[in-house]
Amino acid sequence: MNFEKKLKIQLACGILWICLGVLACVAAFSGKVSSGYPFTYCAGTGGGLIATGFIQIIKSIRLLKNES
Repeated sequence: MNFEKKLKIQLACGILWICLGVLACVAAFSGKVSSGYPFTYCAGTGGGLIATGFIQIIKSIRLLKNES
């Protein structure tokens, strides 16, 4: 597998992380999760997944644009 294909797979995984993070945040803030520890766990996990996805997407795009 060449390097460009691996970067595109990482880009798709970044989008997946963002979707999972949004899903966790929606579950936390919609009232599906009780207040207290489960709420903060879901909200924190969702925020972390969203941040991880954005970082992975930015890194993959920068590497795809780099010719060398």
